[in-house]
Amino acid sequence: MKSIDVIHKFGHLYDRATKKRILIEDGSEISIVLQPDSLLNEDRSVSQKKNL
Repeated sequence: MKSIDVIHKFGHLYDRATKKRILIEDGSEISIVLQPDSLLNEDRSVSQKKNL
């Protein structure tokens, strides 16, 4: 296991220390720690497409 401090921007994960995008192999198991107010109730990209 490896712990990386990342930030989520534009649908991607970036390493805070190196500013590089984190590339994850399909099927990889990951753990995410979030503040409760960071969780969204709906997918904004899907709800925006419905309004078009």
